[in-house]
Amino acid sequence: MGNNHNKYFNQNKRKVLILGLSSSGKTTLLRMIKGDEKGKGSLHTPTDMFNNEQIKIKKNIELDIWDLGGKLPHLWVHHFKGSQGIIYMIDGVSTLNNDQKKQSAIQELLNVLVGNANIPIIVFINNKNRNFAENSSKQSDQRCIDEEWLKDNVFDKLDNIRKYIPLLQFNTNLDNYKIKILIGNLIMEKGLDQLQISKGETNIIYDCVNYLIDNMKPL
Repeated sequence: MGNNHNKYFNQNKRKVLILGLSSSGKTTLLRMIKGDEKGKGSLHTPTDMFNNEQIKIKKNIELDIWDLGGKLPHLWVHHFKGSQGIIYMIDGVSTLNNDQKKQSAIQELLNVLVGNANIPIIVFINNKNRNFAENSSKQSDQRCIDEEWLKDNVFDKLDNIRKYIPLLQFNTNLDNYKIKILIGNLIMEKGLDQLQISKGETNIIYDCVNYLIDNMKPL
């Protein structure tokens, strides 16, 4: 059999995974990067398997983006090989209100970090319900996931993983990971094609793509 990853040896092609539990905003992000969705008010049926798009970006770079369904996260590992960048989406509001969802989001992010220590990873906290929460007195004090929460619940646990699995070879020093944390609300953002980049206009979608392009390397 041939090597299914040969196409990623192309100097101008980068394989990117968008991962996260169901309804975290993965497909919305993919459509906004592609430029065929405005984001605001966009709704999608949760992806059962995957969506795949080839998107040409600046500097003659082509992104081969895989939006993998969040219902079967144990299958994500089969896509790790050949990946050059990962975006891990978290619903920043509802995850904290559901203990099972919170534990799943933590565990799956740890699995992603352990399996991909040498490539850039973006943790994208999508506070998609925040604008509704702000209009509710009942939820006015509702917490959202932030950098401190990620440190306490995810990043500090990497050292413990090495302790319990001593034969595992990976670097648990967070400083040696290429991790960027982005926090925003996708439905309030413009798609890439709507930005006047030539006039200096940027947003969280632009920052996300730009970080990957600057830090990904050809295989």
